[in-house]
Amino acid sequence: MFTIGCRPNLQTYSILITKLAEIGESGEVQHLFDHMFQKGMAPDAATYTSFITMLCEENKYEQAMEIFNKSLTHDAEVASSVLIVFILALCKQGNFKGAMSVMCRVPSNVESLNSHVILLKSLTDAGKVEMAIEHIKWIRNNCSSSLHNIMNELMGSLSTSASLQHVTKLIQYLYSQKFVDEADPWMKLIGNVYA
Repeated sequence: MFTIGCRPNLQTYSILITKLAEIGESGEVQHLFDHMFQKGMAPDAATYTSFITMLCEENKYEQAMEIFNKSLTHDAEVASSVLIVFILALCKQGNFKGAMSVMCRVPSNVESLNSHVILLKSLTDAGKVEMAIEHIKWIRNNCSSSLHNIMNELMGSLSTSASLQHVTKLIQYLYSQKFVDEADPWMKLIGNVYA
């Protein structure tokens, strides 16, 4: 297509990369992505997320991190959208340590509240409550201004968890740290279940 004089625009690249990523053509996706940068075009969030999702499905986490880092240099709003999909993809693959590592490297100018919630919920659902607690401690030490909002969002998202046992363990920790109080609906539910 490029050799016969057609000049692709952002939409053309995005569609091609998305479709090639869907069928797992990582070499072609990388080639188009690089070509896009050579032509001075900045990928949009859909392009980044298609590429990163494919790389995570192929267990190419280092390469996915490189692509995510490119989104960080592009635009904080785009990077925030890409971060959410990156964390979802890592958690879906069971790469929770990788997801935690990514979250610990996100610059402060990138909105990460939803990504923290996704990671914490995924850890809880997978029964990795100790890792969730470790990440909450990291948030408290490094993102303390966002901690309250993250905890509020997390409490809402836990209502869709499959395992009350894992949720109970996490809620008990949150209660011990005064992130939730006795009046919280979760505390009442836990009290009723174990009464």
